[in-house]
Amino acid sequence: MLAERATIYLGNIPLEVFMLPDVQYVLSQTQVAEAVGKTKVSFGDFLVSKSPEALPYKGFRSKKASIKGNNVQINIIPIDLAVAYWTKEAIVGNVTAARLLGACAAESIERRADSAFGVQRAEEERQELMRIRLEGKRIRRRLTDAIKSYIDRHPELSENNRKWLYVNASQRVTLVVFGRKAKKLAEDLGVTPDNLRDALTPDELILLQEVEDTAVRLIDIQDMHPDDAIQQTAERLLISVQNRALKLK
Repeated sequence: MLAERATIYLGNIPLEVFMLPDVQYVLSQTQVAEAVGKTKVSFGDFLVSKSPEALPYKGFRSKKASIKGNNVQINIIPIDLAVAYWTKEAIVGNVTAARLLGACAAESIERRADSAFGVQRAEEERQELMRIRLEGKRIRRRLTDAIKSYIDRHPELSENNRKWLYVNASQRVTLVVFGRKAKKLAEDLGVTPDNLRDALTPDELILLQEVEDTAVRLIDIQDMHPDDAIQQTAERLLISVQNRALKLK
């Protein structure tokens, strides 16, 4: 059986994928184990184990395929089996496997959501998101990234408008949250504008991120102008704060 080979990256993890003549994608048994810090022996043990994840593959025997161009033979397995093995590894405490599964699941849902809302992302951005997820960090799309995507979607914007969108948005967010522009707030806190966030309290940072995250969603999903997105976010936030206050009375 002859297979074509390509390399994909799950964050910083390289993984060779193979396409069979019937356009079925398969993986290398050895590489699937190595991706989560294990050896092919571990994969073999999984196949003969009584793990619930292994039961659907009882009696499975990997097939060999020759790589097109060099005829090197490898043991190939279906993607579903690789996922079952990673799932078992995650259950027994393999952190790399758990993060890999979580990152792949998040990207799968995100791609479908992007398709539903017509959001375009460069492959480089998806790779960076995958890398961050594999490091166990929370994903936050920055406001500047959302503004850049908005500008790319609107070539009719004037050069002056493009130039000031970033500055205006940053100033507007600070004004919404603190009632002062960034420069004035930095002066009041005794820091430079570049170090402003370092001087904020955890609660202030959370509030600032809440405003930015909401504005990003409005820009990305509703294609709303950044200035309007931040203004609408401020109105929503005010209502939310008022509702919380009423509940505390």
